[in-house]
Amino acid sequence: METCNDAPVRFLLAIARRSALRVGLAGEDAEECALLFAAEHCAAPSPPGVRCREAWLHTCAHHHAADYRRALSRRRQHERPWPEIFETDCVCAPFDLPDDCLDPGAAVLQDECWRQVVAALLDLGETPLELWARHAFFGTPVERLARSTGKTPEAVRKVLSRASKHVAASLLRAGWTQEDVCRAFSPPPP
Repeated sequence: METCNDAPVRFLLAIARRSALRVGLAGEDAEECALLFAAEHCAAPSPPGVRCREAWLHTCAHHHAADYRRALSRRRQHERPWPEIFETDCVCAPFDLPDDCLDPGAAVLQDECWRQVVAALLDLGETPLELWARHAFFGTPVERLARSTGKTPEAVRKVLSRASKHVAASLLRAGWTQEDVCRAFSPPPP
């Protein structure tokens, strides 16, 4: 924001920061909330009937900070941490990135295959998708998946079986042959 030296913008930032701190935001979250408020209200005229613009801006800043905090809380509820432990003896993904020597036709075909695989995977629910991807692409053993999810190995096997059948059926509907499906998701030879 180029006009941060202007007194009105500094005033907006100050009341927005104060409101953000009052609703429980801190650090970068409070700063981002204040910047968004200042950007929205810098040139905004007061609505008709407002006698004291400063009081109106304080109220707007408080409502903005409360809305920002609620939205941030909702967004953080849906965030999931990426697993930090990776298999050292995992199986490589069946579709490696294309070599530079691939002709354009093969690269397009490989991209289309990936698009169809991704479309089939996105039809799975969150838990089946995570379990299937960790097992099929990274070679995570069923027992380790069971420990990490708190399920029994038999329950994980059922989820993997249903997910595999769903992905295979989706790919077969997309025109893949049974051999293509088996070849795509089998581990590479040693």
